[in-house]
Amino acid sequence: SQRRRDLSGLPKAQLHLHFGPACLRRDTLRFLSASPHFEEQRRLSLIDAVKQAETGEANGQKRYATKYWRRATLLSANDIIAAGFGPAPPPPDASEDTVLKDIKRMDNELHQPGAVGIWDQQWLARQLVASDPVGAETRCLKELYEDAETEGIAWVEICAGMNVKDGHVDATQMALWEVRLSAWAELERQYAGRVGLRFVINCPKTAADAAVLMKFLHAVDRGGAVVGVGQWGREASVTSRREAFAVCRDSGLVAVCVHAGEHALQAACPDGAEIDAARLAAYNGPANVRDAVEVARARRVGHGIEAIKDPLLMACLASTTASTTGGGEGGGAVSC
Repeated sequence: SQRRRDLSGLPKAQLHLHFGPACLRRDTLRFLSASPHFEEQRRLSLIDAVKQAETGEANGQKRYATKYWRRATLLSANDIIAAGFGPAPPPPDASEDTVLKDIKRMDNELHQPGAVGIWDQQWLARQLVASDPVGAETRCLKELYEDAETEGIAWVEICAGMNVKDGHVDATQMALWEVRLSAWAELERQYAGRVGLRFVINCPKTAADAAVLMKFLHAVDRGGAVVGVGQWGREASVTSRREAFAVCRDSGLVAVCVHAGEHALQAACPDGAEIDAARLAAYNGPANVRDAVEVARARRVGHGIEAIKDPLLMACLASTTASTTGGGEGGGAVSC
């Protein structure tokens, strides 16, 4: 049999990990589901899911309605972890065949109509976190450091939300960020020299909102926890955020995680959304990757697979410090 190498001791970097639901341990999800706080959250989430489903039906949005009826069913299950997250992942010593079968199962779930699989899982995890946001925040952050050290990951960049609305940072997020930064400072001292973890926030849509966000960060982040901005999720026009990226850059936050050119994933219509084909092509073709480099001055482009369709763009990416797979010391003005 082929000898398997233990890769845990090799130094690694995790450059794009969504904070919260996307990085919670299965044991933590089960812990939250057993919490007395969750029963009230389950009731509220169930009411909202049914309301969303009924609204979808009334508006003729069949996929949207189907999605929320399914999520209501998940919330009603006796064991929501088993219902929503399926079998436990293979153990570290599992055979290659077992691991490949599990990967294929998840891949099949990803592309079924109506956002089955990972999108339902993330939604369900958000309901669990909402039942005890402070407890979930601190536990998740602590476990991230533990897991990084175990897996030989020396540097972690976490994507975390921070929304601005009507000229103000969301009050709930403000409170959670203060908890998050306090826990982060203690963990950084504890893991100094072994694991470094930093945050990347989503770039606001407007320059005014970006200015509000930079002012808030200047007041609360005295330890340098937030190191960059990005754009992720369902891709949007990078050019529409040109001024916002500039405000963030002037405040010392470079673009390190700008998703662009991710057409293959978006074609699956995450969350059951109906995406206009022309809009999809405009936001996810090679031009979208070029905008990420030229407009946002991205040091790293998330995904970027559509760049392969443009040989000149590929040559430009190869000649700059911008990358679709790794970091660099770029970020200056680049023209592709």
